[in-house]
Amino acid sequence: MDRGGYAYAAMRMGVQIFDRNGRVRAILPLEGHQLAGICFGGADLQTLYVSTGDAIYRCKLKSVGFAPSAAPIVLPEGSAG
Repeated sequence: MDRGGYAYAAMRMGVQIFDRNGRVRAILPLEGHQLAGICFGGADLQTLYVSTGDAIYRCKLKSVGFAPSAAPIVLPEGSAG
């Protein structure tokens, strides 16, 4: 998840990004690889890391990831995409 309420999922065609209503908003293609894991990292939580069976890929995003240890956030009403 990112701080805007978007969910990130590793799928066969790459990383899919879903809005709060479950609609696919973007796909980051990574074809030809079996994705194993995904997480935000870096000092600013703006780097998305994706692991496969034999490699790790990273992509700098404008979105800021949500740290599992962070306090819950309240999203504004009507900001669902």
